[in-house]
Order: sequence, then structure tokens, then C-alpha cells
Amino acid sequence: FCTHRYAAHEGVVTLVRFHPSPKRLLLFSGSEDGKVCMYDLHKREMAAAFSEHLSVPTSLAFSSSGRVAVTSGRDKVMTFIDVKRGECIKT
Repeated sequence: FCTHRYAAHEGVVTLVRFHPSPKRLLLFSGSEDGKVCMYDLHKREMAAAFSEHLSVPTSLAFSSSGRVAVTSGRDKVMTFIDVKRGECIKT
């Protein structure tokens, strides 16, 4: 299998998802360090990082509008992210 180390993560990347809208070139990643990162692929930079998880984030899904991303992890925490503002709404 192939692996890649993202500079923003201190652990192995376990989760990668593209935003569902082709107009928004956003990539999300999660890793063993508990961090979820959002990358703006147009600008080629990390747009935001979220450290609400205490362990590995295991899933990420988007609302039907694409405005909200929801992450969950082994720590039984769910995080709601406002994609446009790049902010955690609720944990």
C-alpha cells in the first residue's frame, strides 16, 4: 500500500475525503494525531486545522448542501465544521 506524510499531521493519515462539489476544490484529511485538516487545492494551502478529537478520526461526511462536514472518531466525539468559514461549529 502507498502512504504519504502530510506536513500538517504528526501521525499516519487515516482518512482522506474530497468535498463533494467540483466547484470547491477542498480536501480533508484526518490522522492518528487526532487532527482533521482542510486544504484549499485552488490556493495549494491548508485552510484550517481542527484538533477536537482525542484519538483517530474514523469518518467524515458532508451535509446535502455541502456547507457542513461532520467527523467522528474512536473517541466517540462528533465534530461539525462550517466548511465555508473553516470553523468548528459544535463538538
